[in-house]
Amino acid sequence: MRSARIFVAVLMVFMGSCTQPLDINTPRLRTEPVDVPDSSSLVHGERVSLVLAFDASGSMQGYGIDAARAGGLRILEYFDGRQDEAMVVIFNQGVTIYQQMTTDTTRLRAAVSGLTANGQTALWDAALLSVQMVVNNGVNPRRAVILFSDGDDNASSSGDGLDFISTAASNKVVMSAIAFGAEAPVAKLKRVSDGTGGRFESAATAAEAELAFARILRDLRIAAPGK
Repeated sequence: MRSARIFVAVLMVFMGSCTQPLDINTPRLRTEPVDVPDSSSLVHGERVSLVLAFDASGSMQGYGIDAARAGGLRILEYFDGRQDEAMVVIFNQGVTIYQQMTTDTTRLRAAVSGLTANGQTALWDAALLSVQMVVNNGVNPRRAVILFSDGDDNASSSGDGLDFISTAASNKVVMSAIAFGAEAPVAKLKRVSDGTGGRFESAATAAEAELAFARILRDLRIAAPGK
């Protein structure tokens, strides 16, 4: 008898909850599909001349430099080893060309794998040099720069006026940017991407960095308007 009364009580509570009006105003968690480029879109299309410019400042030690390596190695998986070419640039208190422009993916992978972190962040000096390097050394019609940074500039001699944006745009250099972590200068990096027709991405893990690099390469493979 007692179990019957408990059952009736539970049933009444359940029926009462069913009569509550549907709340359509409370936001609900939605799972958005992750944009994962298919391998065909990463291999086929425009051949690229690319500068990979990596933040190698002290704040990148650990997760940051691991993510930079993972993303750089991921994008190189889809280079054809014949026409696709890249240059590896690092920046901390200064800017260093780690690997000159080459189609040799073995040398490029070695440069990316050897990334280390220390010092300050000459981000805008690196951006300016990267544009100059790809203009002067890139042989493919699709010339581009990818900036990867976890922090704002604190060491550039060229200042933070972002004057290189107009230079890049006038030379049809596409600049994309990846902001890693919560301290990255998102607004400025987005301005760089928007001003040159590139793609802006943010990442907080190595896996997210890999996808960010892949999505940027997919965009670069697509023929430019008017071609």
